Amino acid sequence: MDTLSKAVQKIIIMAHDNRKANTKKAIQEAMVSLLKSESFDDITTIKLAKEAGISRSSFYTHYKDKFELIDSCQQTLFNQVEYIFEKHEGNKAQAFLEIFEFLKREQLLSALISANGTREFQAFIVNKVRIFINTDLQDRFGRDELTPTEREYSSIYFAYAFFGLCQSWIAKGKKESPRQMTNLILKLLPL
Repeated sequence: MDTLSKAVQKIIIMAHDNRKANTKKAIQEAMVSLLKSESFDDITTIKLAKEAGISRSSFYTHYKDKFELIDSCQQTLFNQVEYIFEKHEGNKAQAFLEIFEFLKREQLLSALISANGTREFQAFIVNKVRIFINTDLQDRFGRDELTPTEREYSSIYFAYAFFGLCQSWIAKGKKESPRQMTNLILKLLPL
């Protein structure tokens, strides 16, 4: 094959890859848009394809169904959230700031933890925050001040408080900056 043919073939492959990436992005953006007004359970592939401006067959070229779409996105988001909490294990303020910055940037993440999002992802976030907070409660109060049961319930209480604050912030359009939200959470949670 001559050099010109190889170059043309490479351009065709790159154009195909760009088109594929653009279609996946359009499908994800459609999910974000639909989650603003509908619950995940009510969203169908027909609605997703229509919102994305593609055919149903094009949707099925990329994903088997809406669950596969969310699974592929959630896994990436799970990994990023887990990385943030691990990276800032000893620094609650920095971890919360980075989570709020991530929520500000990532529209799909925000949509998934909104009231219309998926319960699986919501449970994952609450559990990560609970574990993160539980470590701090143990360090702060030691073994004598809180029983293990009290520590567990305290971490659940604070994790759901944090999660509810995030949901409200998203629902109100994320008007406050990530720094303002971090400062607020640090004032509200006795951590």
